[in-house]
Amino acid sequence: MSAKAGPTPSAAGAKVLQGRGCTARIGISARSSRLSMQRTVVKLSYHPVDGVRGLVCYAAHGGLDKDGNEQEPVVGYSETEDAVDGHAVTAAWASANDPRYFHMIVSPENGDRIADTRAMIRAGMEQLQKDWGTHVEWIAYQHDRDQDGAGRHVHFLMRGVDCNGDELLIAPSYVRDGLIYRWSEQVTKELGPRSEREIRAGLEQSARLREHKLEKDRLVEQAVELGVMTRKQASTINRQYVKSGQNGKEQLTQQVRNAIDRQRSQEPEMTP
Repeated sequence: MSAKAGPTPSAAGAKVLQGRGCTARIGISARSSRLSMQRTVVKLSYHPVDGVRGLVCYAAHGGLDKDGNEQEPVVGYSETEDAVDGHAVTAAWASANDPRYFHMIVSPENGDRIADTRAMIRAGMEQLQKDWGTHVEWIAYQHDRDQDGAGRHVHFLMRGVDCNGDELLIAPSYVRDGLIYRWSEQVTKELGPRSEREIRAGLEQSARLREHKLEKDRLVEQAVELGVMTRKQASTINRQYVKSGQNGKEQLTQQVRNAIDRQRSQEPEMTP
């Protein structure tokens, strides 16, 4: 899971949602049931609220895709409404001078088996707010598939203040452990625990992903040593790798491999 926790509060009245006792209980439960739970990737980041319009356009599939094709619009929903105008809601957040908004992505491994995510998402957000001890305004958009091949997943826009108008700061321990456990818990309630076959397949896939990352790391280091790329370029490749789906990871790795092959093809052959 990739995430940023909220910064240290800088003003009186800022609300820190530590949930340390809750996170400790989650840690114990996660260790005992992790293998049987449905695997779910959760990413959380925060951004200045004045840039929220761009994310609403992306989440709602507004305009053309990167290939210039028309997209089928995605209707946002909230805790109580099945159709929400994301631009109007987030404009109100900006007008209120919210310090930030949160962007959360929940991607169940078997998300394609959940035709309509609304009930599960609402139950999950209810549980998160219980853990935090406060109510938070949010909008969600279900994406059935993105261009990088990612299966059904949900984008959230979450307000950066709580129901009292206090700055919303999520404890790092909850970002690290609580989010992924709670969403895996909700997906498992929806689909049931993973079968023995699924568990074995998941372990094998994890092993393959680790091997693939090691291969990418080896190739990037080799490319730097050969002068094919700089350390700065290598860092950019590594960041893109983390953010990419599996297809994107494969493409990045192949690009590095091709660059090394081109460099070697230009080297003069050694003669005895």
